[in-house]
Amino acid sequence: IEERYAALQVKAGERQVKLKESASLHKLRDDAAEVEAFITDMRVIATSKEAGNDLDHVEQLQKNFADFKTELLANETRMEAIGTAASSMVTDGHSCKTDIEGVAQTVKENWKSLLQDADERKALLDAAHKVQTFNRDADETASRLSDYSVQLDTSDCGSSLPSVQSLMRIHDVLKRNLVAVEGKVSSLHTTAGELQAAYETFARDVAAKDGEIQASWKALQEKEAARQTALSHENDLQVFLGGARSAMAALRGAETSSADFDDHLLNAEVLQSKLDDFKKDLASYESQVQATQAAKADYEKAEHAKLAAMAEKEEELTTFWKQLQTLAAEREEKLKAGQDVELYIRDAKEAVGWMNEKSTILSSDDYGDDVAAVQALLKTHESLEQDLSALNDKVKALKQRSAELQKTHPKSSDRVVASEMEATAGWEALRQKADARKSKLDDSYELQQFFSSTRDLVSWCTDAKALISSETLAEDVPGADAILKKHAKRKDEISARKKAFSDMEAAGQKMIDEKHYSSEQVKEKMSQLANEQQTLLELWEKRQKEFSDSMDLQVFNRDDEQLHRWMAKQEAFLAKGDLADPLEEVDALTANYEDFEKKLETHLPVFDEHDGRGKELSTAGHFASETIQSRCTKALERRDALLASAGGRKELLKNCTKLQQLLHDSADVLGWMSDMMKVAQDESYKNPINLQGKLKKHEAFRAEIEANTKRVNEVKDYGEGLVADEHYASERIKEEVDKLQKQWEQLKEAAAEKQQKLVEANQQQAFNRLTDDFTQWASNVETQLASEELGKDLPGVTNLLKKHGLLEADVKAHEERLEMIRSQAKKFEEDGHFGAEEIGARATAAAEKYSALAAPQSVRQKALDDSRDLQQFLRDVADEEHSIKAVVFSPNRGSNVTEALHLQRAHAGIQAEVKAAAKRVKVLEERAKVLHEQGHYAADNIQTSCTSLGQDLVKLQDSFEERRLDLEESCKEQQYDADAKEAEAWLKEKELLIACDDLGKDEDATQALMKKHEALHNDLESFKATVSKLKEQRAQLKSMQDSPDGAEDASLTAPDGYLSHNLVVGVMKQQEYLLQLAAANQQHQFANLVQVEKEWVAAKIPIAASDNFGSDLEHGVELKKAHTDFCAEVSARQVNMDNVWAKCASMTDGEHPEKEEIKKMADNLDECWKQLLQSSEKRSQLLDEAIEVHTFNKNADEILSWMVEKESILSAEELGKDVADAENLKRNHETVLSDLTPIEDKVKSIAEEATRLQDAYSQHAEAVGEKQKAVASTWESLQATAKGRGEKLSASEQYQRFLAVWRDMVTWLEKIMPLVTSDQLGDSVESAEELVDTHKEHREDIDAHCAPYEQVVTFGGKLVEEKHYELADIEGKLATLETAWSATNEAWKTCKALLDESLQLQVLKRDANQVNTWIDQKSAWMSRESLGSSIEEVKGLMKVQEDFGKSLVPQDEKVTAITETATKLIAANHHAAENIKETQRALAERWKDLNAQHEERSQSLVQSLALHTFYKEADEEEHWIGEQQKTASDECYKDTSDLEGKLQKHAGFEAEVTAHTNAID
Repeated sequence: IEERYAALQVKAGERQVKLKESASLHKLRDDAAEVEAFITDMRVIATSKEAGNDLDHVEQLQKNFADFKTELLANETRMEAIGTAASSMVTDGHSCKTDIEGVAQTVKENWKSLLQDADERKALLDAAHKVQTFNRDADETASRLSDYSVQLDTSDCGSSLPSVQSLMRIHDVLKRNLVAVEGKVSSLHTTAGELQAAYETFARDVAAKDGEIQASWKALQEKEAARQTALSHENDLQVFLGGARSAMAALRGAETSSADFDDHLLNAEVLQSKLDDFKKDLASYESQVQATQAAKADYEKAEHAKLAAMAEKEEELTTFWKQLQTLAAEREEKLKAGQDVELYIRDAKEAVGWMNEKSTILSSDDYGDDVAAVQALLKTHESLEQDLSALNDKVKALKQRSAELQKTHPKSSDRVVASEMEATAGWEALRQKADARKSKLDDSYELQQFFSSTRDLVSWCTDAKALISSETLAEDVPGADAILKKHAKRKDEISARKKAFSDMEAAGQKMIDEKHYSSEQVKEKMSQLANEQQTLLELWEKRQKEFSDSMDLQVFNRDDEQLHRWMAKQEAFLAKGDLADPLEEVDALTANYEDFEKKLETHLPVFDEHDGRGKELSTAGHFASETIQSRCTKALERRDALLASAGGRKELLKNCTKLQQLLHDSADVLGWMSDMMKVAQDESYKNPINLQGKLKKHEAFRAEIEANTKRVNEVKDYGEGLVADEHYASERIKEEVDKLQKQWEQLKEAAAEKQQKLVEANQQQAFNRLTDDFTQWASNVETQLASEELGKDLPGVTNLLKKHGLLEADVKAHEERLEMIRSQAKKFEEDGHFGAEEIGARATAAAEKYSALAAPQSVRQKALDDSRDLQQFLRDVADEEHSIKAVVFSPNRGSNVTEALHLQRAHAGIQAEVKAAAKRVKVLEERAKVLHEQGHYAADNIQTSCTSLGQDLVKLQDSFEERRLDLEESCKEQQYDADAKEAEAWLKEKELLIACDDLGKDEDATQALMKKHEALHNDLESFKATVSKLKEQRAQLKSMQDSPDGAEDASLTAPDGYLSHNLVVGVMKQQEYLLQLAAANQQHQFANLVQVEKEWVAAKIPIAASDNFGSDLEHGVELKKAHTDFCAEVSARQVNMDNVWAKCASMTDGEHPEKEEIKKMADNLDECWKQLLQSSEKRSQLLDEAIEVHTFNKNADEILSWMVEKESILSAEELGKDVADAENLKRNHETVLSDLTPIEDKVKSIAEEATRLQDAYSQHAEAVGEKQKAVASTWESLQATAKGRGEKLSASEQYQRFLAVWRDMVTWLEKIMPLVTSDQLGDSVESAEELVDTHKEHREDIDAHCAPYEQVVTFGGKLVEEKHYELADIEGKLATLETAWSATNEAWKTCKALLDESLQLQVLKRDANQVNTWIDQKSAWMSRESLGSSIEEVKGLMKVQEDFGKSLVPQDEKVTAITETATKLIAANHHAAENIKETQRALAERWKDLNAQHEERSQSLVQSLALHTFYKEADEEEHWIGEQQKTASDECYKDTSDLEGKLQKHAGFEAEVTAHTNAID
């Protein structure tokens, strides 16, 4: 038995494994089936080819697809879970791993296929969206094209010029719209091409739509061109017709105005005037007619569409124009006759008299001796020529009138011709005289002008050469620049005179070419002038070279001095070789050096330019080339030395910066590692509360450490790199790097160790839960095995055996769990788990608990087996007893042979049954013997039952034998009994069976009875044929026997009626009995079903009523999950309950005989079921409450743990040793504070949650309240700590910032003080200005530092007011800073006053020297200048003198300013006051002499001008008197003709003489 039991346990374990595998496989398949169903549903959407029929539809589809994609991504975890589960099962060696891999692969492939379909669907929708967008734009464009096409389809081109122009403006607007549409059409065509190339599915539709657009656009362009042409032609026609109509209207007006001509010549002059006006009008209209004709010709060449209408109008206009021309010619001919011949002759004589007078004047031989005289004669001749011009016009008019008169008055033609010939001859003679005199005067004027200009140019050259030669070389840049500018101005003057020289040369050459009468004199003057010009230019070029070289030298010297001064400053800066320890001070020094380096880099090109300039000057042959080259060499050598010194300083600062950066970074990292080490070395793992949260937190902690690995390595690599580069502090760097590496390793080891501890604690917690669950299970099993229930009947025992088998399987299944507990405990012990001892004790207790189950289990199994054997034996005995008792022997011996034989055959059949019963009884006896031998607990009862059964069998056998003998005797005696009697006997025999009221005591017995009576029912049905046969025999006998009174014979009627009636009654009773058996069977089945469900419910009620709600959140969640599974199991059992109640309803609704009992069983089960549901629901609520409380506790513990950790960080005493360190600590503190912000919300949330839980769950109120109080108190403590830490860090940061800015300010004051106390003074304006500018830069630097200084003082004062913890040190540093600042400002002011006096002195000297130089130049010029030999020359000299006088004004202002400045400087006790007084006195004397010289020369020039003016006016008047003397001496009075005219002429002569009286006086 033990071996079989052991084998059975093995098989049970194997079956359990297989069942688990099967369960996991079925679950995987179910999950896979769900995913497959989801994929199938989703594939319908993903493979949809619907792409939308418009843009809105497509966008809706895209929105739907986005929702579909979201749902797809949301279910992706299910697919991943299937893959993970399949991989886990395959890894665990599942027996169906091939099938599992196939399922997983199928799901994966289908999922991948679904994703591909989704991507294709997305691509399709994207393409459809682009295509529908294209279609929408195309439709909009097509609509616009259609609208424009409708506009262009009109045939209206206007009926007048305004209407045509209005239509053309409308068309221009349309054209601009078409230009805008053209871009859209082109864009659509490009888009269509892209869509066709990218999306073949839509290519045909896109191409069709694009083709329609392009066709519409082409047609629209053609319509637009046609419309443009039509409008243009119509416009041309209207313009042409308008012009033609305008010309026609004008011509008709002219025709109307000429209609008042008459044929007589009484008003010849008026008529002539009208005719002239008419002809002018015709001339003005001729252009319009010609324009119309030209336009018609152009249109004819262009084959204009409106040419016919244009040609018609042009022909009408031309015809009318020719008619008017003919009319004008006719009118003009009528006015050409009728002039007065006498008037003509009189006019001719008067003209001849004028000619004679002018001829006398033109006969003079005076041509002038100078320019002024020639100009006067030319002026007189010009007046005369004006008179001759009028006379010429008159002669021409006389000629014209003569010709006209000869035609109109042929009779007087001789007189007219004579007068004309006289006037013409006189005019020709006079004109020749006038031309000859004009030529002579022009030649004379040209000669005198040439002589005068030549004298002026020669004089100017002489003066210019004197001025150029008198200039001396300057000794500074401004002087050299002023000389160059002055010399350039002289060059400008020379260039300005170049044209005058060229003009003189051209004029002289012209006179020579024209063979002037003074050609030789002209040649001499030209040669003299050319020599003077060439000499002047050579002198200017020579002096220009000298002045340019001087300027270059002065600029070079100035630049060289500036470079050396600048290098001296930089050398002084580099001479400070100090270094600093804090990184901020090193940064400050580095920043200063970078500023210096930028300045140095900025000035390096200046050295190259300076050297290049020196080389350029030397190469160009400068007179001081050796000095220049020497200066260049010295500057470059000093620059190279400066660069070398700067390089060394830079390298030193760079290495110092690297060292301080390393130390700073290392300090930051070490501080961080120190904080991390505190966290890594705590023993929070010993507290089992919220181990998962602590583990996750520690994983984040290790992730932070891992994330900072790069930071640590960077610091290490940086330090090692410095050591490798042989840094000057390599030993210190090595120590720092080693320290960093050591602490880093310690931190990683501590973090790893804590990680291991937390993992072990978590493992121990899981192990404890596992052992607790195992122990609880073992206790439950012990309770079940201790049950004394063995079953009251065979079904009950069978049910208990089934339950025991399940229990054994569960025990076997838990053997693996026990083995797992042992292996885990062993592994923990091998791994050195810190709780290995406790774990081992728990594992041993669990093993002992499990081992203790074996004995009760065997006892229980044996008891149930015995009970099953007993009940089975008793069942078999009862069945046999029932079978034996059922064999009843009828007392009937048969009334005839047939019946007797029948009874005998029937009894023989019963013999077989008796023998079979005997065999079964024998088997039962053997079984009873075996049970007795096995020591069955009911052996006596079994024996008693067996004995009783044997006695019944003996009785049966005895009765059988007696009956057999009786029937044999009856058969011999009753051989003649009829078949009817036999049938009646058989029927009566069956009636005995039918009369049985046993319905069976259980389901099996009832079913056996049902089978037996179903066979009886079949016999009865078969017996109907026998009865029918008897009826037929009776009918035959009845027909054979004929009773005289009609009554039947009793021997014939009795069997027939008896059999028929009893057969019907028997069948009915048998059917009723079968119904009763069916009802009993149904009742037994229902009772068994109720019993099974009741036992199941009874087993689940303790589980539902369990008061174990978990020790923490994880345990509570696990219990909740288990309870959820339990609820699911209960819900699934609802089907069975519903089946029970359905069966109950079907049975109670009918006529079941035991409906009350059935209803009572159902009600009892319903009460148990409701109790189970209530317990389950209540446990679910309590578990939810427990989970909420556990969640609250977990959150509270996490917050408490976090706050404790933060409080340990905030409790640090370090405040920082510099600004960066303080800022770093403050940033860390702000980070911690930022972490506190969400925690504050969590604390509030905890309080709110605690209040809610206390109100909702009074049983947890006290514990929740205590936890909430702990959180609140810890939070208040943390806030106070954080606030105090923040105030300390803020104060520390302020103090470090104050020290940093204070050090910067003090360092700057120490640097600026030597610069503002220098006693160097300038020896020129430039050097003095440079020193002043430099000093101003120092002032600007001081002013720029004024705000920082005020900030430092304000900052320090604020710290003093706030009673800073470093109050004494701050006050001392502020006092030191204020003293240094005041001393610097006073030193700057003192130096500023001295430099200002120096600059004023140098400026005064420079201005005085400039004025003295100018005075020397002008004084020499005025001493050499003449007073002029003519009015023009004197006026020129006066103009020059006047300009000089004007130039005295600014110079006088300069002198005044110099004098005032000198006076102020003397009054201000200037350190060079005596020198200033002497300069002031000398300048005043020289300026006074120059002004006196200017006044004297101005007076002399005025007198010279008056003298030359008197000479000129006297000559003019003398010449005029001579001319007028001739007029006054003529004897025209002797000729009496035209005396009145002569008197009038003489009166004019007297008036002219009177007018000259004032001039002569």
